[in-house]
Amino acid sequence: MKKAIKIMANIIGAVLVIVLLFGLPALLFMMSLEVILHVFWGLPSLNFFQSSCLFIGLMIVGRILYGMAFKVKNLFENKEAILWKKKSILMKYLIK
Repeated sequence: MKKAIKIMANIIGAVLVIVLLFGLPALLFMMSLEVILHVFWGLPSLNFFQSSCLFIGLMIVGRILYGMAFKVKNLFENKEAILWKKKSILMKYLIK
């Protein structure tokens, strides 16, 4: 029973952290995005569903771009490590 309560407390804590860290900035971002679209491009005001869809779409695109950048970074780091390892093995044989 104590373990179940601890798990529930962890889940509730994680949800609160996610809401506070991402929910409030997301809400501010959605509001500023709506203002930008409305004022600068002359689009009519978006309702909550439309702005939510727009924000979720931007989040998905951003996550995809972040994932691609992270994979490219890891690819270059792995190639560097492999090259360094080959150089060190070559140096061992050259020193002998």
